[in-house]
Amino acid sequence: MKKIILTFLTLSSVSSFVYGEEKSGQLGELWIGADAVGIDYSGEDMNYGGRLTGNIPVPVLSMFDVRGSYQYLKADHSDVDHTLQQIDLSLIAHLKLLIFKPYAAVTVGYLNDDNDVTKNDYGIYNGELGVEVRVLPRGSLYASYTYQDAFESEYESTNYYKLGANYWLTNHIGLHASFTFQDTNTNARLYQLGLRFGF
Repeated sequence: MKKIILTFLTLSSVSSFVYGEEKSGQLGELWIGADAVGIDYSGEDMNYGGRLTGNIPVPVLSMFDVRGSYQYLKADHSDVDHTLQQIDLSLIAHLKLLIFKPYAAVTVGYLNDDNDVTKNDYGIYNGELGVEVRVLPRGSLYASYTYQDAFESEYESTNYYKLGANYWLTNHIGLHASFTFQDTNTNARLYQLGLRFGF
């Protein structure tokens, strides 16, 4: 246990020396996160799951981040039980303009939809445009648009519109919340609430 704590403190000290100022958002920071996820399909009950995410700034190219995530959802949609698992890997480019950080991301991933009727596997890809705005010394808001599609023709392309907020209690522990509208025939709404652990 002592070794784990010492390792965490060492990584935190190195990060503070390299990246300097207090954390306020997610871009350009070294962190891991855990979120509770809720998804609400129009006129149906809320469904729940979880999401794990890690963000790593590219040391030599400070305007780039690499982000990986894993999401698990149990959903009952149109009287069909779904178990959804998704793994993503993203490359994010961002700029710092005063309190604004506009960014663009490209993502590739794998989506498994195991349900009562069939089991579907998709290779997915998406593009995202957004901006993160520092509104407090330790807090930020962000908004983004994402277009997602798959290499398989039967997959229905999806538009996502997302609003989120971050607040770092310290340089090592932060809070995250977001709301996403999924523009498809289901018009689903996704809610995320979780923690960020910074290094």
